[in-house]
Amino acid sequence: DPRRPHDLIDIHLDKRQPSRNTTEVHALPEHISGPITIVDDVLNTGRTMAYAMTPFLERGVGHIKMLVLVNRDHLHFPLAPDYVGMSLATQRDEHVEVSLDVSSRAIQAFLLKK
Repeated sequence: DPRRPHDLIDIHLDKRQPSRNTTEVHALPEHISGPITIVDDVLNTGRTMAYAMTPFLERGVGHIKMLVLVNRDHLHFPLAPDYVGMSLATQRDEHVEVSLDVSSRAIQAFLLKK
């Protein structure tokens, strides 16, 4: 609901080594009420999403929703996105790159061979 107040919280982590305690959360409110939605460009194994959820789980947030633009569905973690822009059947040796153009609101997904 666009009329519902919301905060934008910026999460940064090293996707190559997300477990190394490098998750940075910017603009995290003191108290979080209601559900939160974590947005990611590409969901592959679920590792990045799992580590992105950690700061919120540590604060006792009870309802976390996941929105992914592209779901590759090679999950190693027990995650299920609530909202999916596109599901792609891919091989592990392929790479998905997402491009967002804010001015035109265009979203493009590219499937690349490694």
